[in-house]
Amino acid sequence: MEAILSKKTIYAKNLKYAQYRIPGMVVTKKGTLLLYNEARTTSGDWAKMDIILKRSTDNGKTFSDPIVLVESSDTHKTVNNPVMVVGNDNAIHFFYCEDYSINGGRVMHAVSRDDGLTFSEPVDITKHTFLDKRNVFALGPGHGACNKDGVLIVPFWSVLKSAGKEVDSHFPSVVGVLYSTDNGTTFKVSNLLVDAFSTPSPNETSCVSLADGSFYLNIRLNCNYRAGAYFDVKNGLTDFTPYPNLYDTICYGSVDKITFNNREVILFTNCDNRPDEYKNAPVPLGTSVWTERKFVTLKASFDNGKTFSTVQVIDPDKGGYSEIAVDDDKKLVYIYYEEDFGSACHLVTIDGNLIIKDA
Repeated sequence: MEAILSKKTIYAKNLKYAQYRIPGMVVTKKGTLLLYNEARTTSGDWAKMDIILKRSTDNGKTFSDPIVLVESSDTHKTVNNPVMVVGNDNAIHFFYCEDYSINGGRVMHAVSRDDGLTFSEPVDITKHTFLDKRNVFALGPGHGACNKDGVLIVPFWSVLKSAGKEVDSHFPSVVGVLYSTDNGTTFKVSNLLVDAFSTPSPNETSCVSLADGSFYLNIRLNCNYRAGAYFDVKNGLTDFTPYPNLYDTICYGSVDKITFNNREVILFTNCDNRPDEYKNAPVPLGTSVWTERKFVTLKASFDNGKTFSTVQVIDPDKGGYSEIAVDDDKKLVYIYYEEDFGSACHLVTIDGNLIIKDA
């Protein structure tokens, strides 16, 4: 039986928006699917853009018209890196940055208490982001996570002032976690994962909560493999480890989890367009070679993110930033991914029972 239930194009470039970049997605406690993007008027990370949202209440079969969550302005034309987190009370926490949080740009937080229909007036939380020590600061992207104790986390990447780079430089980057233990009233920043030879410029990071209350992070590096780490409030970020067997096209990939036979399985999606020499071999540490962003795959880990195996090829011909969300009650897995740097965004719905049963 085919595990892929449906494929559909959510956005395609048009006269208003040239690119739909940085896909994010969550499933609410009511089963509503929320898709959000940077809608860029031109290409480039510093383009004039809006942040837009689509909602689906029928498992991705139909969607609302786009809702503009944040409009660019003359003061802050770049409103970037939207991230959402579903709290245990179904509050939808929405975070974003203005101008990568430099030159007066802020880090903002808003909340929806009606399943993503409306959001509160955003609150400036920049003071919680070690402003005195860093230059650019960017959230996620994708989604954050909430554990069984209600701890909210949003991974971030940043460039420290001590690196001595231009204020808008994206490298060399470090990774940390912005977290809240009081349901988003206040925030703290974790310790940082720093640039090293085997883990050069850790940056865009996805996360998922685990059964023991800790969090697993899967991290993009400036090389052709991924890395992993774990977070909890007591110990901070630990076990930062390169994964030379987990090939990457130097692109955003995403994790979530599904429960099968009372066991949590971590799912991971990214572009796995690996050259022939790495089909059955690990990538040498430090390797950084451009390969086309395509061959979107879905992988599963049965050991809390230490190893992964491919369970489904999503799209062998297209790809880009790839985001995942799981409706664990219905065992539906959603993959939301870019084509050609945001000229289009596509949604694939998968029967989670089938991919895990056959793994």
